[in-house]
Amino acid sequence: MNPQKKLFLHHLILSLLFSIIFIVVVIVSYQQHLLEKADFILYDLHFKWRGPQSTSGKTVLILMDQKSASELERKKGAWSRSQMAAALENLCKADTEIIGLDLVFFAPSQNQKEDAALAKAIESCGNVVLSKFVAVEGRREVTSLSMFQEGMIGDGLLICFPTETGF
Repeated sequence: MNPQKKLFLHHLILSLLFSIIFIVVVIVSYQQHLLEKADFILYDLHFKWRGPQSTSGKTVLILMDQKSASELERKKGAWSRSQMAAALENLCKADTEIIGLDLVFFAPSQNQKEDAALAKAIESCGNVVLSKFVAVEGRREVTSLSMFQEGMIGDGLLICFPTETGF
């Protein structure tokens, strides 16, 4: 056999062998979540090496504290959608650029007028981002009702981890 052909076949066999080994290593690494761990480490290193940066000061979080929840007679696990609509309207009047809600309105409330008021507020603001979540990997997404999605500009993902007692 010609030495050049022999060398070519030798290189071809080695290339195929190394390609197969590389593919197997990547598949095993993916299944063992080794690539995910490496990604997290590199992500953390990126921010460590970059160092702290000053913020613009333009982001504001509006949170519900216990005192306000008591004054608004908020029941545990339930938000009044009419109060949420009023809050959105106030934020819109204050020229808020984007409003993100970390609530998922996946079921209708008992008061259809409150749902309609919230849907109208979301649509009239024109700058609301609603949340969705996947509670268990491999299951479908839980999103807000379509009446609320029609007026939103986008959605964001909430990451929820199931516990022994539920969510």
